[in-house]
Amino acid sequence: MRLAIITPRFGPDVLGGAETFARNLAEQLATHGHEVHLWTTCAKEYYRWDNVYPGGASTQNQVTVRRFPITSYDQTRFAELSQRLEQQWGLGWAQQQAWLAASAHSQPLYNALSQEASSYDALLVLPYQAALAQAAAWIAPERTILIPCLHDEPYAYLEMFRLLLTETFGVLFLTPEEQAFTNNQLKVNLKQQAVLGAAVSDQATTATRNPAHPPYLLTMGRLEAGKNMALLYDYMQRLANDGSPVKLLLTGDGPFTPPTQPPFELRGFVPDAEKHALLAGATALVQPSLNESFSLVLLESWLAKCPVLVHKDGTVTSGHIRRSQGGLMFATYGEFAAAVHTLVAEPEIARTMGENGRTYTLQNYTWPRIISRLENILGSWLTD
Repeated sequence: MRLAIITPRFGPDVLGGAETFARNLAEQLATHGHEVHLWTTCAKEYYRWDNVYPGGASTQNQVTVRRFPITSYDQTRFAELSQRLEQQWGLGWAQQQAWLAASAHSQPLYNALSQEASSYDALLVLPYQAALAQAAAWIAPERTILIPCLHDEPYAYLEMFRLLLTETFGVLFLTPEEQAFTNNQLKVNLKQQAVLGAAVSDQATTATRNPAHPPYLLTMGRLEAGKNMALLYDYMQRLANDGSPVKLLLTGDGPFTPPTQPPFELRGFVPDAEKHALLAGATALVQPSLNESFSLVLLESWLAKCPVLVHKDGTVTSGHIRRSQGGLMFATYGEFAAAVHTLVAEPEIARTMGENGRTYTLQNYTWPRIISRLENILGSWLTD
């Protein structure tokens, strides 16, 4: 098949679950004999959208990467309307249009896609929250398959997005919880839908599991207020005040950084080898976010046999825990402290959870399984 994957940001040094999934999906599809073009922009940073990468076409790991410059972005207006949306859980139609107009856009990408869309068997577009992805999806909705990376947040209820869901050729979800939310909560009528799942490369096994002493918890990914990091910082500080030796190591970057004092240690963006070593030594990976459509970091942790600790109110992440038995959940500080104590004081329980998580990942979320599933879905949809 000849496929286009359209995502606003792309690159091995670009943080974000959807962006990482798009890159790996493109490379895996190419490895399996498909012609894949990755359409993206020259931007690297999620908040600034400056043109950092050179425009034009290149080939990376058998994938043709086509970069286009960002040509408009009203950061002040966009931030103002986004804040209003998050506070009110809604915007009027005129304000939705203003939000879309103020967002980061690439007119050269839109122009080229409108001319070439018909040359592809399908256009896979993600994630939905980026206005650029929504605008690209509207260019040829009759051959667009949206991978929304959706969860219960204000952006999901925008009328313009709900309309897009109903008009695209198909929608692929990453988890059953994401699909259930769309059908039961948003109550939109989709033309075609399926649960695809996600995967990460099985590289974490190169480091031998060996929890460190003194112990530490690990977080990975963008540091944002929306990821519930304030709660995690509060709970870790209270844990330290109660005399616990457990530290919190943070990899990745973002605007919501931790206090510059123990028990926090900010490592920033780290190469894969260091990330795998940190997973091997961690007592657990902690994922406090309530708003996840999949959470690839759980798979990375489980491939390293590292148990995970998630917030009980995170629908997707708690669903993973219930199905895998690969970690523990918390909602209150007392539950958090008790879970950390169990993981530190009961290494055999922690080891079993990590092994359960790895088994769950290998049985459900490997790239051969995901690519086979996608080929079957596309084969069925495109021939109907």
